[in-house]
Amino acid sequence: MFAPPVAQAPQPTTALLPASGLGSIRRAFAGHGTLIKHHSWLLEGQNTQVMSVRQVIFDKLVQRNLDQSKASTEKLTDQGLVDERRDYIRFRRKSTSVFIYATPAGHDLYISRATTVQPGFSLLRVAVFALMLLTVIMPVINIVAGAAGLATSVSSSSRTFGAPSAPPPTASAGVALLIWSFLLFFFGIPLLWVLVIALVRSIASFILDGDFLILLRPNNLTEFQRDEVALMEHTTDNVVREAMKQLGLDADKITAPPNGYQPASRIRLI
Repeated sequence: MFAPPVAQAPQPTTALLPASGLGSIRRAFAGHGTLIKHHSWLLEGQNTQVMSVRQVIFDKLVQRNLDQSKASTEKLTDQGLVDERRDYIRFRRKSTSVFIYATPAGHDLYISRATTVQPGFSLLRVAVFALMLLTVIMPVINIVAGAAGLATSVSSSSRTFGAPSAPPPTASAGVALLIWSFLLFFFGIPLLWVLVIALVRSIASFILDGDFLILLRPNNLTEFQRDEVALMEHTTDNVVREAMKQLGLDADKITAPPNGYQPASRIRLI
């Protein structure tokens, strides 16, 4: 005969991993886009089922079989002096990712979801950046080419006996090119400063958020992308609610955000 099962104390969850080593300067969702929304729930007196909650939520996200979606687990580290890692469930579709986090909070169970968006590159931004870069670089190339052509013309004239009645055509063209290039360079200095500032901003974004080309991405969501965000958040909240029901927890606590599922169109300033 089998002995009756012995009640065991709940095992510690791995949702919050111990600190190890030096801290991090990158934000938790670095490389996954811009954080646009955060919503959370607190279930009182239900902290003993954290691991079951995480597993059931993950399984139900996979079972949803949403087109082009993928569920995975991520160990994320937030910026700070202490290297603290946390386990998240990542639910991604196209440019939108929803990160689900569950952890005990005393006797309670804390669940949150954070939504990030990483739009693709904007054709208009790429064209403007290329035009600015060309405006700054071309005068330098023209100055070098004009100076080389002018030097060649002067050298050819010095080898000719007698004084020419007029400067050679190549010399006149070289002088005009030099003058025009200096004018372009003078007016291109403000653009050069803009590019320097953009470079500094891109380096800071790469260090903090893992996205060097962030300025080439639009700072506004399209209507399609806003629908995508709303769909992902609707689906996630329904899955969390279903998981609570399956585990016999208080599913009524899993409520929609007070402002509904309407993401703001602007995701950053620039």
